[in-house]
Amino acid sequence: MRIELERRNFIKFVSFATAITTFDSLSRHAIAQLENSQSICVFPQPLDAGDIIAMTAPASPSSLWEIQPMVNFFKKKGISVVVGKTITNRDKNYRYLSGGDEFRANEFMEFVLDSKIKAIVSARGGYGSIRILEYLDFESIKLNPKIFIGYSDFTCVLNAIHKLSNIVTFH
Repeated sequence: MRIELERRNFIKFVSFATAITTFDSLSRHAIAQLENSQSICVFPQPLDAGDIIAMTAPASPSSLWEIQPMVNFFKKKGISVVVGKTITNRDKNYRYLSGGDEFRANEFMEFVLDSKIKAIVSARGGYGSIRILEYLDFESIKLNPKIFIGYSDFTCVLNAIHKLSNIVTFH
């Protein structure tokens, strides 16, 4: 099967695939050594077949069509994907956002608190991630370390998680 991607989707897909593949290639032994060192960073557990990840849109909405290559990539690795409501939520009241600030933050925190979810992937950038920072519970994030992956507008959330929860994040 051949998948053709537009340039913007290709760059996004390669970024996510590289982050997961690179992280997966680190041995558990190396991660354990890093965690036992004097480092204050928390390294989330690598993904294994059978794990579940969540995809969310904390800024602008995406579409099922746009995220399908990423979903297919994870499924080929044996990883299940939960798609958040923000992915396709389009409401003229929020213009370019995937919902109100609290709605987007609540979905993100639901994924953080769900012990079955091992990674949270931001489906796209845009604008609006900075607006959810005040609604995120960084102590809960610290107590529930996961793989956090995103880019562009989501960088502010990745940086805040790293700074306030000491969790290594992936851009």
